[in-house]
Amino acid sequence: MQYDPVCGCDNITYSNDCYATNYGGVTSYTYGPCVTTGIKEKTRNRIKTYPNPVTSSLVVETRYPLQLAIYNIQGKLMLDKAISSTYTMDLSHMAKGLYFLTATDEQGSVYSQKIIKE
Repeated sequence: MQYDPVCGCDNITYSNDCYATNYGGVTSYTYGPCVTTGIKEKTRNRIKTYPNPVTSSLVVETRYPLQLAIYNIQGKLMLDKAISSTYTMDLSHMAKGLYFLTATDEQGSVYSQKIIKE
């Protein structure tokens, strides 16, 4: 699912700050201009990650250019990488715990997922 800002009839744009969670815990956010006509195409599933929980290597499958980032629970950036195809991330050096993976596509859509490192 995708949520965009809401155009009001009084020329004021209201925020519709929502998110939708897909199966597997993948969350999709889409930011963009408020348009008054047309139907916006639904966001395609652009990323697949496995295994989760992960012990050493996390595989990120995509067919689209993405900017990947992994943050620890304190919000510190642990990894930042531009990819355009399937990529295997070495997480063996990272401590056990909860991490957040974000992937941003060329249209500015941001996908996020919780990653558990064992």
